[in-house]
Amino acid sequence: MKGQPDHFFRRAKAEGFEARSVYKLSEADAKHRLLRQGQRVLDLGASPGSWAQYALPKIGPTGFLLAVDRNDPKAPLPDNAQFIRGDCLDPATADAIAPHAPFDLLLSDMAPNTSGIRFVDHQRSLDLARAALAIAERVLRAGGSAFVKVFEGEDLPAFRKLFSAQFQKVSVEKPAASRNDSVELFLLGRGFRRSRATAS
Repeated sequence: MKGQPDHFFRRAKAEGFEARSVYKLSEADAKHRLLRQGQRVLDLGASPGSWAQYALPKIGPTGFLLAVDRNDPKAPLPDNAQFIRGDCLDPATADAIAPHAPFDLLLSDMAPNTSGIRFVDHQRSLDLARAALAIAERVLRAGGSAFVKVFEGEDLPAFRKLFSAQFQKVSVEKPAASRNDSVELFLLGRGFRRSRATAS
């Protein structure tokens, strides 16, 4: 029944994660080996913190994670992680992220406050995905990866083309942990093409 906790919600609580969304990242990681020891990871839309909870043991004490969100994460962060409070649609947030570059992996679970109007929500989601890509262009190392949420809709092919221009390989991921009625999917880009103009 709609509104009742589902399997992934109950599992997340049982395993000590802040949100069911952790299984979207863990599925992609199991399939593509996104996270490895010693990586530098940027986590956009980090609150309540389940992706950081999953990623930090994977990157270990020699890795570094920077979490960014308008709201504080509920899960405490260890010494090799930092939090920046900010809106990724605000250029000042990208400026605050930049000194921590370069990153090996950018994660974005950012989603808009939904209106119930599919076209509006799609466009708002694209705004956030474009912001994530702009930040990736600024702070990802050459060869790095990005895993970015976006809502399905008529302008997705154009964004995917823009996204694909920045990476050697792009795939569309629809995790099992996404709700059945959800329009969300993730673009996974690997092999970031860092141009001289971007690097300068």
